[in-house]
Amino acid sequence: MLELPGTMREWIIDQIDENFEAVGAEGTDEQYAQAVLDAIEFVAEEHADEIGDEIVSHLEASGELDHSLKDTLTEGFSSDPDIDYIGAKVMGAVERLCHIEWEEEAGVDYFTEEDEY
Repeated sequence: MLELPGTMREWIIDQIDENFEAVGAEGTDEQYAQAVLDAIEFVAEEHADEIGDEIVSHLEASGELDHSLKDTLTEGFSSDPDIDYIGAKVMGAVERLCHIEWEEEAGVDYFTEEDEY
């Protein structure tokens, strides 16, 4: 399990959505996977004091993945022809794959009903 600051979650989701938009409808599964990693790394850089470096390596280790996170996401995207490239849904998959737990701050609710899967 990997604990990350809860303040990162929505920012990552927004960044994933922006990156997906930049990839466009004709993007490849590999481009979408890279867009997810880029979003996570971008937000992690802003939180480097709290979580350190090499976020993707930490995620891969936490999830005990057989392959890289990029390869795992690419395979997941390619195996589901009806996939919705929506940041919240993809982040939910990353959370499950990598066993992410979000640290909550008192009085802050980071999750909404729409985030439940």
